[in-house]
Amino acid sequence: MSSNFIVTAPNVAELHDSDIDVLLDLHVFKQDAWCHHPCILTPDHNMIGCVHCGYFEVLKGQPYSLSAPHVRNVPHYTKGIGDIWPVVETMKRYDAQVKMRFELRLNALYHCRIFNLSPRLIAEAALQALEVVDQAGYLRVVHHNTAS
Repeated sequence: MSSNFIVTAPNVAELHDSDIDVLLDLHVFKQDAWCHHPCILTPDHNMIGCVHCGYFEVLKGQPYSLSAPHVRNVPHYTKGIGDIWPVVETMKRYDAQVKMRFELRLNALYHCRIFNLSPRLIAEAALQALEVVDQAGYLRVVHHNTAS
């Protein structure tokens, strides 16, 4: 089974926050697009859900497998400053070159936006530091394939 994350907008400014969240999950946290933990079935047999990642699906009478991999539910990193903070902490663990690019980009964004450093800007800085996005904001990685 494989999953393709295809970016439809060439510039990061045109992407929805949920797309930014997926890019962070794939590139900053090195997460697989698929969760391999088993799901549980609700007592009324109408829904399955994963306790590990938060995925859920309403069944509507369709066949299901509790042990089959499912698309991982991605955290909403760009929702608020508390939600983006794990990205900042994870960036601290990268090598000196990546950390320096991250700090320089954050510094540039902070001064350009007149003291309004949002979770979205922190996310963009992290993606630029990892060279997923270039300095002009264009994506270098236009698709990400993962197989399970």
